[in-house]
Amino acid sequence: MKFGELARYLEKLEGVSSRNEMTVILAELLGKASPEDARLIVYLSAGRLGPAYNSPDMGVADKMMLKALGEGAGALFKQKGDLGLVAQSMGKSRKDLSVQEVHERLGEIAKLGGSGSQEGKQKLIGELVSDLDPVGAKYAVKIVLGKLRTGFSDMTVLDSLSWMMVGDKSKRGEIEKIYNVRADMGKIAETLKRLGRIKPLEPELGAPILMARAERAVSTQDIWKRNGRCAVEYKLDGLRIQAHVGKQVMLFSRGLENVTLMYPDIVEGLRKQIKEECIVEGEMIAVGKNGRFLPFQETVQRKRKYNIDTMSKKVP
Repeated sequence: MKFGELARYLEKLEGVSSRNEMTVILAELLGKASPEDARLIVYLSAGRLGPAYNSPDMGVADKMMLKALGEGAGALFKQKGDLGLVAQSMGKSRKDLSVQEVHERLGEIAKLGGSGSQEGKQKLIGELVSDLDPVGAKYAVKIVLGKLRTGFSDMTVLDSLSWMMVGDKSKRGEIEKIYNVRADMGKIAETLKRLGRIKPLEPELGAPILMARAERAVSTQDIWKRNGRCAVEYKLDGLRIQAHVGKQVMLFSRGLENVTLMYPDIVEGLRKQIKEECIVEGEMIAVGKNGRFLPFQETVQRKRKYNIDTMSKKVP
């Protein structure tokens, strides 16, 4: 599929607010796509390059985009207030690239880092925009800036995949069961397109399993009624974590964010203590010098991107 066709569908999606309308539009789009294109379309339609847990940040702000778009972009931006519209107004190309080519080029932009990367990103963005028609340029710029506003979530995509297969939402529950085990909507779309039927996916190291959330109950009687015979335990108030232990250890938060670098002490402990490939889940809780659990307010201090080594010694 050409990126220009995807861009026109994104334009349609931006123009509707009804979730049912979005579902039908997405189903039509995915129905036209090849299995590989379907995977990439799911990511790009959400403004990402991959699933939520593995999608690089483009590292491009408005100022850099203005430079990439070139002369005249600044004046147009003052008029329109939207860099996607600026790219559309400046675009004159009649060329088009495939969805796969655009995804690959966006990946190259995201990968650039270090000395000279700003100039490199600007050059690659300029080349990408000049190789797309005006509507394609508009949406490529929005994706790069992280400002794509299609207004739907993975839950809408679940409905759309069901609609694509049978013309209604009746298969939503079956597809959601797969999503709970492999929270990669692009991979699910590709598999459904390739097989033409619903097939469960196995858990995979490095791909987080959607974490179940507790539901509140009015009373203990309500719990027995819902669950039947069951065990109870104290609620330990920490940070929920899912660890994938194999050749490398990967940690995911409840929101499926990759937080491996934040908790080097957890990674080291898992490496030492777990000898088999597995996925484990639990609560991370800070421990005081006396070996007792620290309050949640102290545990939560560990959720940070800077001074990680210092804080891991201070709040182990």
